[in-house]
Amino acid sequence: MASDTKQINVVKKHNIIWLSDALPHDFKAIGLKAIHLSLVDRMHLPVPRAFCLTTHAYESFLDSTGLTPPDFSHMELGVGLQLGKKIQQALLKYPLPVQVSTDLREGYRKLMRGREVPLVLRLSVVYDSPFVFAKLLRPMLNLIGMIELEKAIKICWAYVWSEEMLRYRYQQQIQPRFDDIALIIQEQIAPEAAGSAITFNPVTQRNEEFIIEAAFGLNESVSRGLVTPDHFVWHRFFHKSVSQRIGKKSVQLLIDPLNYAPMIASLEEGKQNSSAIKPAHLEQLAK
Repeated sequence: MASDTKQINVVKKHNIIWLSDALPHDFKAIGLKAIHLSLVDRMHLPVPRAFCLTTHAYESFLDSTGLTPPDFSHMELGVGLQLGKKIQQALLKYPLPVQVSTDLREGYRKLMRGREVPLVLRLSVVYDSPFVFAKLLRPMLNLIGMIELEKAIKICWAYVWSEEMLRYRYQQQIQPRFDDIALIIQEQIAPEAAGSAITFNPVTQRNEEFIIEAAFGLNESVSRGLVTPDHFVWHRFFHKSVSQRIGKKSVQLLIDPLNYAPMIASLEEGKQNSSAIKPAHLEQLAK
């Protein structure tokens, strides 16, 4: 007699996923930025160790507050902003769910390996375009210890429901959701220069070109508008920069070695109009 039993595939939802273990099908759990970092890690390029607090952990926290996902599609902005304040207050008030907190602490223990080093917290969203929320998703730097990390996580999740973020969502017609934010928890390093890369040219829409921007010190000097970054257009087939613009950089943002807080420092005159990254570094990034 043939069995009518059907095999059911159950996908386990994780609260944390390490970048070194992440796969493309984890996109909805860890978001675009984390997927890109995991791919760089798999290419054996230097990436500080990190794990993600997944969208499932975010949903679990929201569920634990007793909130139910409202329908924002026909909601006026004013009503949405009032609801956003309510959600923010709940996220800051309630503790993390027990299982989320347990998994987070275990991930923190493995990341520290007996040390006490500063961490950075980055938001990663589950949208295909790198321009969604661009310049709005600011990282939290210099987090020391588990208590600071938990506070920062709740602040990041609450920030997603801030007036600034909700107004952007309404303007861009991106409906507020309870499942589109993941957090990357990563060892913080003090870079000589930092920046960002876009894997195609958004101006010309050419896939054979990509954009690299960089400045001395932490990349927050760019996102805060303190400096104009260097801008490079790299051509994949020609293996060279086909266009570059060196920005005026009078200051840089550094990490204070005493308290790990970001500090603004003057940039020596000889470096203000020079490139933050060398041609060899550009070529290495292109590979």
